[in-house]
Amino acid sequence: MQLLNSCVKYELEKRVLAAVVLSLQPHPHISILDLYGEYPDDSGRYMSGEIHKSLMELPQLQYLNLTSNYFQDTHIPEFLASLKNLKYLDLSELDLRGNYITGTLSDISVFSSLKSLFLDENRLSGIIPEGVKLPSTLEDLSVWSNFLDGGIPKSFGNACSLFSLDIIDNGLSDDLPMIISHLSGCTRYSLQELRLNMNQTNGTLPDFSIFISLKVLYLRNNQLNGEIPMDIQLPPKLEELFINSNSLKGLLTDYHFSNMSKLEYLDLSDNSLGLAFTQNWIPLFNCYLYT
Repeated sequence: MQLLNSCVKYELEKRVLAAVVLSLQPHPHISILDLYGEYPDDSGRYMSGEIHKSLMELPQLQYLNLTSNYFQDTHIPEFLASLKNLKYLDLSELDLRGNYITGTLSDISVFSSLKSLFLDENRLSGIIPEGVKLPSTLEDLSVWSNFLDGGIPKSFGNACSLFSLDIIDNGLSDDLPMIISHLSGCTRYSLQELRLNMNQTNGTLPDFSIFISLKVLYLRNNQLNGEIPMDIQLPPKLEELFINSNSLKGLLTDYHFSNMSKLEYLDLSDNSLGLAFTQNWIPLFNCYLYT
């Protein structure tokens, strides 16, 4: 173990997490705890066992990294709510060799200081309950490569600090217009990156013009379908738009792009889409176009 003031980084050698945490109890002022493992590497540098309630004996903990360990069939533990100062919770990549964190997203608004939550590559499943609330401080939520289905709760639209939402490679199946309407609260002012590719989302493109900060929009490899309405517009600050590999059809015109000046990448490929611009229209952007 390396102990530098309030920072701890463990050199893991197949330790049980409870023992690791108990060994830290003489150091209650620890604020950064890095327990990054290397599972399933043959070196054995990873932890196993339950995520132990002894973590509550580290009341000043702000950064907790448990990436690439081996927590078989572990539910997201409720006791983490007692870590009032937690700002960064990284439980990603805990699903290697068929051993996953299970359950679905629950109300995490109790993490009053949390800014980033990464739960990628686990076995989270089911519909995200409508009552789930996000912390008002949350900026980055990533749950890619899980088994979540349904849609996004309306409560996500009240996450006024949310900067990035990543739900790639799940089973979301609600209509895209409904999903976007659920994000149209104060989140529409803060959200800059929305990644929903590789789901089963259907419907057509809704109006995105109210998302005044959105820069990245990934919707590729879904089941989007139907004509793109002629009266919708895209976000004014959008830089990257990927809607390839869907079943969209119709025409995109200069009206769709008229409020945009920063577009750099546009991918319309593997759809039945065309572009139709008026003769004298001059775009305010230069972008790479994939059709």
